[in-house]
Amino acid sequence: MQTMLLITSDAPGIILTGGRLAGEIGPEKPLSFPVCPAGTLYIEHRPFGGERAPLCVKLDWEREAPVDAQRGVRITLWPEGVAELSLTPPPLYAYGLTRTVSGLDVTLRPATGELIVCLGEGGAACAVPAGADWPHIARLHGAIVLSGRCPNGEYAVVLDSACRHVLFSGEGRAASMQKNGRLRIERALDDLPGAVRAEEWLPEGDMSRPLSITTLWPDGAPRRPHTPRDTALCTARLLMLGETERAAALFTGGQIDDAARAVCAYDACVPLPFAPRDGRSAVALIKRQSDSLTRADAAYYRAVPDEKSGWLLESLRMDERIETTL
Repeated sequence: MQTMLLITSDAPGIILTGGRLAGEIGPEKPLSFPVCPAGTLYIEHRPFGGERAPLCVKLDWEREAPVDAQRGVRITLWPEGVAELSLTPPPLYAYGLTRTVSGLDVTLRPATGELIVCLGEGGAACAVPAGADWPHIARLHGAIVLSGRCPNGEYAVVLDSACRHVLFSGEGRAASMQKNGRLRIERALDDLPGAVRAEEWLPEGDMSRPLSITTLWPDGAPRRPHTPRDTALCTARLLMLGETERAAALFTGGQIDDAARAVCAYDACVPLPFAPRDGRSAVALIKRQSDSLTRADAAYYRAVPDEKSGWLLESLRMDERIETTL
C-alpha cells in the first residue's frame, strides 16, 4: 500500500523535503505527497514573514514513533496508509515579564507558552497554553500550585516545594484548588455526547494519575445523535467513558458484543478525514502513543433507521467485514 504524507500547519509558508521545494502550505492549504515509508526523510517548514521561526523535522520510518518529541510537531498515523504531520512553528520573538510573587521569581512568555519559576537556586521551566494569563500562586506544604486563565479556559501547574521539578501541567474549562486541598480540573471532551471529565488531583509527590475521575453532563444527559455516523461516534465515546448502559441503548436489541467493547481501549473517536477505499462506513479510533505520536484505527459500523431513536447500530467492530452499510 502506498503511504501518503499529509502535512498541515497553522502558519503560511513553504515546505522543503531533502532541501528541495515540495510546495506551499497554510491553515487552509495542506500539502500531501506519496512517500516511501523506509529510511529517513528530512522536512523543513519555512513560514512567510518574520514572526514565526523555521521548523525542521526528522522522520525516521524505521522506528515505531517516526518523530522525536519536539514542541510544535505531532504525527498521526491514520488507516489506509496516511501519515499526517502537524507543524506549529514557534514565534520568532517572545517577550517575557518577570515578577516576584510569594517569594518566587516568575517569568511568563505568553506568546510561546513558557512559564519559568525560580526559588533561590532552584528553578523549573514548564509549558502553559500560548496566550495564558498571569498565574495565581498557592504555596502548599508539599507543592507550589500556579493557576490562571488561558484562551480555552484555565490552566494549572504544580511544582515541588523546592521548585525544581514539574509534577503536573494541565488545562481545562476550569482549574481550581478545592477546600479539601485537592486540585480539580474540568476538561470538556469536545465529543458528540457533550461530556465533561472532572479530575481531582492531590498536589504532591507522584501525580501520574488523578485520585478520582467523574463524568459530568452539562446538558443533563448525552446529546442524541441524528445521523448514522454520529450514532457510531456517540456510541464509541460512551463506551470509552464507561457509560455502557447509555451505549447499549444505541444498539438494536440493547446489547453490546465483545467486538464493540474493544473500542474501550482507545482514547477518543473522531470522523475519518477520508472515506475508506472499500466504501465501508467507518469512524476513527484514536490512541495516543506519546507526546509526538497518535495512532488511529478504523472502526466499521452498520446503522439502521429507528422510528423512536432515529438510528441504531447493528454492529461496531474493527476486524470483521461488514457486507452492506447505510
